[in-house]
Amino acid sequence: MRLLTLLLPLLVATPAVAVEDLPRFKIDYYLYAYSDTTGEHKQARLNVIHYLSGVRDHLWWECEYEVTIEQLLMGANMQIKAARMTMEDKAFDKFTADTAFGDMVFISLHNEALYEKPEPCSK
Repeated sequence: MRLLTLLLPLLVATPAVAVEDLPRFKIDYYLYAYSDTTGEHKQARLNVIHYLSGVRDHLWWECEYEVTIEQLLMGANMQIKAARMTMEDKAFDKFTADTAFGDMVFISLHNEALYEKPEPCSK
């Protein structure tokens, strides 16, 4: 019991890390992750996959909406490719540096042709 009273102030004083505090990576980070096969790029790809698995799990637990990581990746790629085809080089570079990768993932969820079902719920 004495140990618990000693640890309690430590636990209360330790700042919790909320998901909202984590940095959001941009599209240029995603493009960097898949641009080469070095160790740094492999770690960046793992970060992207980890992020997409979180999106997949969130969609399941919140909406019971089944989607695979591959579908999320393909959907984001389609959105980025569409932006690339409609923008000049400078505008596209600014777009990739300023736009969160997650935005492309969630925008792609509205693509019924890719997922063959209505868009997920918005609780």
